Amino acid sequence: MEEAQRLCDRVAILDHGRVLAEGTVPDLIARHGGRASIEAEFERPPGDVGVPGAVADGSHVRLESERPFEDAARLAAAGTPLLSLEVRRPNLETVFLALTGRRLRDG
Repeated sequence: MEEAQRLCDRVAILDHGRVLAEGTVPDLIARHGGRASIEAEFERPPGDVGVPGAVADGSHVRLESERPFEDAARLAAAGTPLLSLEVRRPNLETVFLALTGRRLRDG
């Protein structure tokens, strides 16, 4: 999927011989990829992180975001030291999973 995302002008997502979606990679990601996800681990459980939709589980916080880097900056400014922060933007594999309900290796 990474190679297709990097090299192809247009892509079709097929599932069991049926075309589910077709278009440019950016268009498919915009239409079917969903929002970016953010995962943060704090030194200790944070109080209010100031980001709507954030779900805290002890010292871990997860959320989906339309503006992931702005929300990541808000998390970093929450007042509790961060141990790790990961931002994952949707990609072609995310599109495949959303359209088929399965990962590439699921068969």
